[in-house]
Amino acid sequence: MVKIYREGELKGKVVGIGVETKSGYKTIMAKKAVVLATGGFAANVEMRSKQVPSLTSDLPTTNHVGATGEGITIAQEVGANTMQMSYIQLYPFADPNNGVLDATAVIPFSGPSAGIVYVNEYGKRYVNEGERRDVCAKTT
Repeated sequence: MVKIYREGELKGKVVGIGVETKSGYKTIMAKKAVVLATGGFAANVEMRSKQVPSLTSDLPTTNHVGATGEGITIAQEVGANTMQMSYIQLYPFADPNNGVLDATAVIPFSGPSAGIVYVNEYGKRYVNEGERRDVCAKTT
């Protein structure tokens, strides 16, 4: 998808989309509605650091390389609003090259008392291992 069509400029219902294909540009008109499911934007450093300034290029993403937010930008260009864009999930125990969770990172989610403790570089436990991802990612 490279374009969203509306009845009027920045107003009215969405009536279709434009897509780039191997055989060229195509317009797809909507019969009832357009459902926009764009995926994430964690691989777009500029977009994510605009939402959460601490998420600079120094912090690699474990998301796929296509998570760059173009669908969000295209929707905003025709007047769509966004919300809660700063709620970016972080989890510090994954390989940034392929996004695979370390085997030991999965253990806390295997059930109560799974037997792993997260510690910082000083050997101090810093978080309840069953906490949300954003809490586990903030090593203090």
